[in-house]
Amino acid sequence: MSRLDVALCNLTLAAMSGLSACGGPPAPPGGAPASAVLGSATDSAATAPSARATTADTTAHPATSRADVPRPSAEPSGSPAAPPSARPAASCARPPYVVPPPYPEAWIDEAAASPGRDMGAWPTRPMAGPFASPDLARPGCTEVARLPAAPPFDAIVHCTTGDPRRPLGPDNITEHVLVARTARGFWSHELVREHWPHGDPSGDGARVARVAELAAVDRVGDTGAELTAVTEDGPPDGSKTRRVLGCGLGPSGVPTCADVRVAAGGPFHGAGSLLYRLTLGCDGTLGLAGWEGGAGVKLVHGRATLAFP
Repeated sequence: MSRLDVALCNLTLAAMSGLSACGGPPAPPGGAPASAVLGSATDSAATAPSARATTADTTAHPATSRADVPRPSAEPSGSPAAPPSARPAASCARPPYVVPPPYPEAWIDEAAASPGRDMGAWPTRPMAGPFASPDLARPGCTEVARLPAAPPFDAIVHCTTGDPRRPLGPDNITEHVLVARTARGFWSHELVREHWPHGDPSGDGARVARVAELAAVDRVGDTGAELTAVTEDGPPDGSKTRRVLGCGLGPSGVPTCADVRVAAGGPFHGAGSLLYRLTLGCDGTLGLAGWEGGAGVKLVHGRATLAFP
């Protein structure tokens, strides 16, 4: 084409079709740069920090020096971290439920800053029941505390066997039990129990137990309340193992409970010790960040899905 033909062609197409040149690509609408038209959207919602009251750990933890502790290694990937699109979409905006560690630990923040791996669905176990009465749900259990009704639970009781006012001994071993009622009847679930080493008069190996927190709150955002508890058990004068339990009612009509161990053997870093910060989002995402002890301390950061069948 001659220069005159090209000029006439460009003038005609600019007036009719928005093409920048004969045979060239179309310009973005409104003259915006291509990056503005094709850029991906970003999630602007921010999760606000959550504060909650906790029962202080009265166990004295000696100060630890990092000089003789090898730097923790990152947890092996195992299953690959799920891409953001594969994780559950948030269905509500309230802050997550947070169970902090019983004592400060800088490695928890370091673990939380590392990429998290997908741990799949967290297992749950059905509560025992249904029973026609609370006495049948757990015979010989004395009521310690009663929570207000929180649908789908219209009765929520913490009871114990034994006598928690007396010292632990071979004839007084306390079991803490959760008893709840739904439309189908009463259900029971063991929260934590004490241990007495029968046959050892010294009492070495005894473990005391307590329920540090019990609540009925809609934490998962499914319009029904879940029952959550924080328990501790261990030697009377030693470090305690801490667990978080969450119970909920799903489509099956049978309440089920998840059990997550979040502290053990600390603040030392030997085999079997661990320390996690637990978060539970209203979309059912269960997060764990912390470390596990052993020959080498291992940082752990994972996300699981908590759902009640």
